[in-house]
Amino acid sequence: MVQNKVKDTRRPGMPGWFGPGKTPKTVRRQTNLPKQAGLPPHHSPIRLELQQLLLNVFRDTYAPLLISDDLSPTLQEIKAALFERDFARAFGAQKYLEVYAARWSPSRALCYASVLIELREHLDKFDMFARGTKRKASSQEGGDKDPESATAPATRIVSLGGGAAEVVAVGGALRYLLNGLRPSASESSASPADTESAPDPTEEEAAVPLLCDLHLVDTADWAPTATKLTTALTSPPALSPHASARARAAAKALIPTTIINTTFHQHDALDLIPTQIADIVTPEPCIVTLFFTLNELFTASTARTTALLLSLSAVAPGSVIIVIDSPGSYSEAAVGVEGAEKRKYPMAWLLDHALLSQKIVGEEGGEGKAQWVKLLGEEARWFRLSDKLKYPIQLEDMRFQVHVYRRL
Repeated sequence: MVQNKVKDTRRPGMPGWFGPGKTPKTVRRQTNLPKQAGLPPHHSPIRLELQQLLLNVFRDTYAPLLISDDLSPTLQEIKAALFERDFARAFGAQKYLEVYAARWSPSRALCYASVLIELREHLDKFDMFARGTKRKASSQEGGDKDPESATAPATRIVSLGGGAAEVVAVGGALRYLLNGLRPSASESSASPADTESAPDPTEEEAAVPLLCDLHLVDTADWAPTATKLTTALTSPPALSPHASARARAAAKALIPTTIINTTFHQHDALDLIPTQIADIVTPEPCIVTLFFTLNELFTASTARTTALLLSLSAVAPGSVIIVIDSPGSYSEAAVGVEGAEKRKYPMAWLLDHALLSQKIVGEEGGEGKAQWVKLLGEEARWFRLSDKLKYPIQLEDMRFQVHVYRRL
């Protein structure tokens, strides 16, 4: 049986830059936000019932914290440290990491999960995203189950700068995709809302092997947080001793224990050497995410971040890089000949320059072949939370940019 416990690969005393992807860049939600040209709202493909279940994971995991008198002053301490770019202080204590996860990660988790599901057409070569589609196609054609699906390797997702939001986002995506294994509305009397809740596992769903091998890489110690949230995703929610029999019967795990494995690596992404990258990725195609991380890395060092992006070309052909970050992000860099004057460039331009300008020289010195192709690039859009969603404290809408690349 696959174990959910997070493997902690930290090296005691390891120095590193703190804070990739951790500075909150969300926009506080207002009653009537003005519509802006070129900023289409992000309509989540995930139904509200499942979005609420994901928020419940955070609510239940951090229930005492969310009603604590210490919450507000601790939030102010974290904000002050982030404003001063003192990431070692902002993320150096477990108390701060838990408060950060309870306060800023829920809305990001919903956004990330929605983006992952929207990108299915670009990710359908990975078994995690193709399994539901295969099942539906097989059912419609009256054929047997795809024999390859039982032996296909788990989809490796490497999240650079990943933490609490990525764990719950992947769990939400898995729940959504598992619903593809369930009978459609025409095959079942269940309502659409029922199929988005945490239903009893079908026989086929219960037999699903490991689907996602999630690896988080960050300098902050997110291992305890990742363990808590992975456990929350794969365990029935805790109930009051006075809960009714109906409530107890309805309390089910969001996803089966066997389909996700979470591993945490405490490294500074900018310090990763090729052998470490090779250990984290696999010989098989994988998905690499940088969610609200890349611009922080560019801010720390454009040269080292570019080197990191170049090193990611060591992944297997078919691998995909997904970048989500704040729109309008700029970093200073010198591009071109040695000694060129530094200028500020959009993060998206630096990203394209690093990945799309790479070419493998052809045989006998012929014209080089590109190593990456860009599948998607959106400079700015909104992810808006429904007013019907409930959470103990106020959350925010998010404005973000997204870029997707595939290794050729």
